[in-house]
Amino acid sequence: MDSVFVGGSRALPKLSGPVKEPLDNIVAKQLTVLVGDANGADKAVQRYLAERNYQHVFVYCMDVCRNNLGNWPVRPHSVESTIRDDRHYYGIKDRAMAKDASCRFMLWDGVSKGTLANVVNLLHCEKKVVLFSSPKRRFYRFVLHKT
Repeated sequence: MDSVFVGGSRALPKLSGPVKEPLDNIVAKQLTVLVGDANGADKAVQRYLAERNYQHVFVYCMDVCRNNLGNWPVRPHSVESTIRDDRHYYGIKDRAMAKDASCRFMLWDGVSKGTLANVVNLLHCEKKVVLFSSPKRRFYRFVLHKT
């Protein structure tokens, strides 16, 4: 089954109208959703899917999940590190989702470096990325073909 890595900026705690249509398409196609556990876009996507009782979801987290609103299966990751709250630490689970996903749907606030890093990771894996820019209220599609 194809899987979609859905995630985005922590500064986006609510889903805007245009974002709901692609999520509804994902649900209609019964694709597996890989989502993180952060507040913001991750939690908003979890809420949306939980309200629809959607079950094809895996939550990726580090050590202990911060959010799992649908009580879905968890794919925890762990690392020996003294720094537990930085972008690099949480980037471990993001890279795992990038590797496991067939494609990516990102929600970007126009600022988040972590969201852009996820886009780059997927492009390096030659996977399709759809990015919704919240400030521009516009979708962008990216594919990188290595030569």
